[in-house]
Amino acid sequence: MYSSDRLSVIICSIDPDKCNGCIDALKRTAGITLDIHVTDNRADARPIAEVYNDSANISGSPYLLFIHEDVIISSHGWGRKLLDKLSEPETGVIGFAGSTLRVPVPGGWDQGGPEYMRASLRHIEHGEERTMSFGVVDGETFRQVIAVDGLAMAVRRDVWARHPFDEAMLTGFHCYDIDFSVEIAYAGLRNYVMYGVDVLHLSAGSYSDSWLRHTIEMFYAKWSRIPVLSVDLVDAKKANDAKCRCLYSFIFKAIRSDMPDSEVQRLMKHYRSLPSSSHRYYRHLLTLTWQQLRYRS
Repeated sequence: MYSSDRLSVIICSIDPDKCNGCIDALKRTAGITLDIHVTDNRADARPIAEVYNDSANISGSPYLLFIHEDVIISSHGWGRKLLDKLSEPETGVIGFAGSTLRVPVPGGWDQGGPEYMRASLRHIEHGEERTMSFGVVDGETFRQVIAVDGLAMAVRRDVWARHPFDEAMLTGFHCYDIDFSVEIAYAGLRNYVMYGVDVLHLSAGSYSDSWLRHTIEMFYAKWSRIPVLSVDLVDAKKANDAKCRCLYSFIFKAIRSDMPDSEVQRLMKHYRSLPSSSHRYYRHLLTLTWQQLRYRS
């Protein structure tokens, strides 16, 4: 029998010092009992989906928090608020950064840009601390999103059990957060970003060549079947504008990566198939064509 006042904290670790700092901060500030599960992944380098599922299986709480070891939470008393929200039957995943829009093109959790982003945290980028603040509304602790950034994802055990991390597809360290949170949103549950908590992420996300390859693989094998998902009503034009903008950004990165030419051509074909008559669409198409000539000829 699981205690309803316990939260299982699950960490896939490669840096014991950072991990200990994260855990110490969580214990000081949560205000609830924590059940800590750390997997030292330095030697085995197991896929994060496998580590998360295995740890969740053996954890002893009805609530789970998958968190990066380089996250420091300083606010006190956040645990009770988190558990109260997770206990609502319609709640899916809760994090500290996310987006209210998901469109069927390859991309990160922040598809659509600042207009659709929800976040309140600090992170370290190029040695400097930066603040990420989007969608803050006075008096609102939780705001609904579709995709959740994997720096921290809290979920009820029963929700995770119905939608475990896809070990067959997620064989590395990328895309697990989008796949997990968007699938749960697509199933009809409500994901949220939590505000009013002082969160410091000691790193910033990067779009590496490895991330690009994994994202392409996940999109064409799985994500492309998911329609436009949005918290707020988005008309067809805005959704298509978001598709064009997101796909342009992704292709721009892909052209400069080590991705095979065949994959870049497939992405370009996808871009040309999008219905649009805006000047920005054609300007972006010209830019991508020029980038191909410059970097791929």
